[in-house]
Amino acid sequence: MKAIPGSKCHHIPNMSSMICDCESKSDVAKFPELAFVIEGKDFAIQGKDYVLFNGPGMCIVTIKPNRHFPMAILGMAFIRNH
Repeated sequence: MKAIPGSKCHHIPNMSSMICDCESKSDVAKFPELAFVIEGKDFAIQGKDYVLFNGPGMCIVTIKPNRHFPMAILGMAFIRNH
């Protein structure tokens, strides 16, 4: 995942989270919109909905991938908006 042009993201196994490079809280708005299709209907969320700024140098992606099934846990990032 390349969240912000030139940034890097990496998976933290113990946290089952993605951590991305970002320098300020305003960088959260630069993360791309994500859209999910559920039963033929599009549901979109913005970076501010699924990324938490955790201090200079670190943003946490709150959507959790599932390595064993073709699905993700959308959680509150999704529920807050839909």
